[in-house]
Order: sequence, then structure tokens, then C-alpha cells
Amino acid sequence: MTTKQYSHYLPFLAQNYNIVLFSNKHYEAYNEAKTFFASGIQRNMQNSELDNINITLMSNKIDIVLLDTTEDPQSARKFYEAIESYNDRIVILSIINREMGSDVIDLVELSDTIVFDTCTYEELKGKLVQILSVFYTIISIGRREVNLKSGSSDVTMLVDFLDFYQGSSLFIVDELIELNQRLKAGELSKELLSEIGGKILDISEIFSKHTLFVRVAPTFKDLGNFLNKLDFSTIPPNGLKAFDYLSEIIDDLNKNMMDIFVDRIFQDVHVFEDSLQNNIEFMKSNLFSKVDEDESELDFF
Repeated sequence: MTTKQYSHYLPFLAQNYNIVLFSNKHYEAYNEAKTFFASGIQRNMQNSELDNINITLMSNKIDIVLLDTTEDPQSARKFYEAIESYNDRIVILSIINREMGSDVIDLVELSDTIVFDTCTYEELKGKLVQILSVFYTIISIGRREVNLKSGSSDVTMLVDFLDFYQGSSLFIVDELIELNQRLKAGELSKELLSEIGGKILDISEIFSKHTLFVRVAPTFKDLGNFLNKLDFSTIPPNGLKAFDYLSEIIDDLNKNMMDIFVDRIFQDVHVFEDSLQNNIEFMKSNLFSKVDEDESELDFF
């Protein structure tokens, strides 16, 4: 297999990505491979994990999921659907048994790729290299296209736009980092949220100035206005944990701003927009969630 020949590139390809294994079993091949990723974790396939799967995917910024179908295919299908619902661009690698039954066939067809539960470390590395090579190729093609078009009016205008707003973008990122540190430290006030909302509105204004990014500007504008107008009296006590997700959103936003305006790394704006919108909706739903007092105690175990 070609990927076996090139599997020694896994450390290079995986270093900026995060992976999770959903399984009740121990897979030595995974434990070896996950060390090359920025983050590699495992979660058991229990109902409590399924109920909180968005938190796991969001807080760990998961790019690749290994989904174990060997013990309970019905449960695995529920996990698959929950992952797809959260973000259908997360790559799902299903682990299957060689003696699989008919109830696993649909998961095999739906999954981005599969691996047998008896796979060796080298075989798993090969599969991961296949996935990560696609990620790398997409980014490389995007950079190559910009280089090939260098000198065209569109690219010249984009470079001028990035150069013009680089300084102000860095200033916004610096301020957001400071504000986010205060939020993570436990400070929570109308004034702090208004400051954060104001900076996000500034980002919306910048993105509205170029056709490549204009489609994502309304999402930032809605978030900024939401934070500015948020009434604390409407938030139930158990909803306060949602501000942890706001911190994650700000971290992602800062990284994307640095990628675009400093490193000049571009991803599909649709991916950027969808991911941001999903995370915002998830934060809002948790902010105003209503659960019984007994249940809320379980959230803080």
C-alpha cells in the first residue's frame, strides 16, 4: 500500500490536528498513533458522552474521529449522526469487525473510510496519512492558486486588503486575547461582554470590506450584537457554563485572524462560516438551557 511507504510522514501531517477515539476498548495502534497529533483523546461510548458529544468535539477542536462499531452498531450509528449534525466536515474513520453483520454495512458506506479492529499500527498510520494528505493537499493547492494568480487584479486587491487591515486586525486580536483571559479567569459582567462584542463587531466591519470574506461578516455582526444586548437576568444558573464555549469561540477566532492576516493561510470561507455558526448556536442553546436542579448538579461532577 502506498500509504505504508509514506506513513513516516504522519508526524509532519498530524502535528496541527486533533483526533478522538470513541470506544470502550483499548487499541494499542491508536495509542501509538495519537502521540503525533496536537491532541489525541479517547471517550467511552456511553449515553452521557453521546448527550455531551458537542462539548467534546468543540472543546477539543476535533478534526478526525475514530468510531468503534464493533460492540454496539446501533449506538455507533447514534454517535455518527451526532457528529455529522455537529459538523459534517469532521472526518469519521469507522473501526469494524471482519465478521461484521448487516447492521454495520450502512455505517461502512457512510463513513469516510474504515479500518478493521485487528489493524496494526502501520495499517492505522496508513489510513491516517490518507486522510491528512487530503487536508494538506487542499491547503497546498489553495496557496499554489494564489501564487499562480499573483499579479492579477483580484489577488492584488486581496493583498492590498490584507496589508491595509493587518495592523488593525492584530490590535483586535491582542485585545481579544486580554479580554478572553479575563473571561477564563472567571470575570463575568455586562461591561466585559460588551467589550468583547465591540471587538467582534470590528472584525465584522473588516470582513465586510472584501468580497472573499463578506459572507461571514453577518455572523460576526450577529454575535457582537448578541453579546452587547445580552440580559444576564434571563440566564439560568446552569447556563453560565456556556461562557466557557464563548472562550473557545474567541480562541478559534483569534487563530483564524492570525492565519488570514499574518500567515496568509486561507481555508474555504464556507468551512469557516459553518464552523463558527455551529459553535455560536451550540453556545446559545447551552446558555438558555433549562434542566432540573438534580440534573444540573450532575453537570458539575
